[in-house]
Amino acid sequence: KEINNKQLFNFIQQFHKKSLKKSIQLIELEIWKDEGLPINTQNILDLIINASNGDFDYNEWTKGLSIDFNNINKKEEMEKEEKDKENTTELRKSLTLHSQNYILPSSMGIILITIKAYLLLIHLFKNKINNIISQNYLPELLKAINLKIHQSILGAQASKTAGLKHITTKHLAFACEVCRFWSILVNDISRVCLSEIDNNNNNNNNSEIIINVRKNIIKEFDEVKELFKDQVVDLYDKLVSIMRDTVGSVLNRINVEEFVNRDEDVEDNEEEGEESKKDSVDKLEGIEEVETKEGETKEVESKEVETKEIESEEGEETKEVST
Repeated sequence: KEINNKQLFNFIQQFHKKSLKKSIQLIELEIWKDEGLPINTQNILDLIINASNGDFDYNEWTKGLSIDFNNINKKEEMEKEEKDKENTTELRKSLTLHSQNYILPSSMGIILITIKAYLLLIHLFKNKINNIISQNYLPELLKAINLKIHQSILGAQASKTAGLKHITTKHLAFACEVCRFWSILVNDISRVCLSEIDNNNNNNNNSEIIINVRKNIIKEFDEVKELFKDQVVDLYDKLVSIMRDTVGSVLNRINVEEFVNRDEDVEDNEEEGEESKKDSVDKLEGIEEVETKEGETKEVESKEVETKEIESEEGEETKEVST
C-alpha cells in the first residue's frame, strides 16, 4: 500500500508540473482574440457548478475517458464518439456562469479541461492526496494563470511570446473579462474541494485535522479570488488611462488647430486693417490733392478777373483823356 501511494503521489506530482507548464504556454501564446470555444466547454463548466452544489455525476465526469476496461464494446463506442467530435468544428461564442455570459479566448477552454482533471483526481483519491491537490496544487495552478495573464497583458510580454505588435484596449478588455470569469469560478472550485473533504471524512473522528484542512483550503482560494479581483481593477485602470490619454491627445490636437487658425485669422485681419488704413490715407491724400488743385484753379481765375478789371478801368481812363 505504501509503495502504491508513493507511486500515486509521484504520478500526481508529474501531472501537476506538466499541467502548470502547459497552462503557462497556452497563455503565453494567446493572441487575445474572440476565436470561439469548443462546443463542449459549457458542459465542463456545468459539471463543475453542479459538483459545487453536491451533485457529482461520476458517469458524466468520466464520460469519454475510456476508464471502464470491463466493457470493451463501451470503450469502442466512446472512441468512435471522440473521433466524431474531432471531425466537428462547432464553436461557441461565450460561456454562461451563474446567469452571466463571458466571452473567453480559446486557451481558457483547454485550461477548464485541466481544472476538471484536478477535481476528478480529488474525487477519486482520498486523504493526503486529496488534501495536497486541494490545498497546494490547484491553488498554485490558478495563481500561475493569474500571474501569467498579468505578465502577458500588463507586462506586455504577449508582444514577444504571442507576436502581438501592441497591447491594445481590446486586449485589455478581453483579459479583464477572463479575470472576472475566474474570480467567480474560484468560489465553485473551492466548494467542490470542500465538499470532497467532507465526503471523505464523514467517519473520521479527528475533526480538528479536518477543520484545519478546510481553513487552509478556504484561505488559499480566497487569496486566489482576491488576486483575480485585483487584476480586474488593474486592467480597468490601465484601460481607462489609455482611453483618457487618447481623448486628451485628440482634444489637444483640436485646440492647437483652433489656435493656429485663430492666429491666421488675426494676421489676416491685421493685413486687411493695414490695407484699409493705406486705402484711407491714399483717399485722403487724393482728396487733399483735389482740394489743392481746386484752390489753385480758383486763385488763378480770381487773378485773371482782377487783371481784366484793371485793364478795363485803364481803357476807360484812356478814352476819357483822348476826349
